[in-house]
Amino acid sequence: MNESQKSELESLRVKPDKDLTAEERSRVGFLSLREKCDLRCKYGPLWDFCNFLFYKADPEGLSASGAPYDEYESEVAKILPEVVALYREKKMTTEAVKKIMVDAFVTMFGPPSHLHAGSRPGPSKQYTDAFDWPARRIMCFLSDNNIQEARLYMIPTDPFLK
Repeated sequence: MNESQKSELESLRVKPDKDLTAEERSRVGFLSLREKCDLRCKYGPLWDFCNFLFYKADPEGLSASGAPYDEYESEVAKILPEVVALYREKKMTTEAVKKIMVDAFVTMFGPPSHLHAGSRPGPSKQYTDAFDWPARRIMCFLSDNNIQEARLYMIPTDPFLK
């Protein structure tokens, strides 16, 4: 996806759905699909693995209510760049990965009242603990043993591999 397509998509996303013409809706769909394909190519099996983790962990209860498998892709798109940056900097810990996940989900879904325990600001321990399993699985996936296996499926020129 080139820069002009990215800026076009961002400008179309700002408009309310009701103000979009049929042609603009079609263009948003095309560009969104293109963006999703680019992310899948960039992150390879890690992209699919994270989607699977969030669908199974279901921190917002969406998959339990019948949401499609790709329901958490927007959150994965926000989380992966930060997690990969932690991995590259060799600063990856369970707590750091969980914090990235919680921040992304609170940003996307807002802080519903069930996230807060008493007067303590921020998400409750029960909510943040829901991200423990996905955080540990992502760290496992990115361990030295698994990254070698993952490289078999990734595009050789992928900057993530460097």
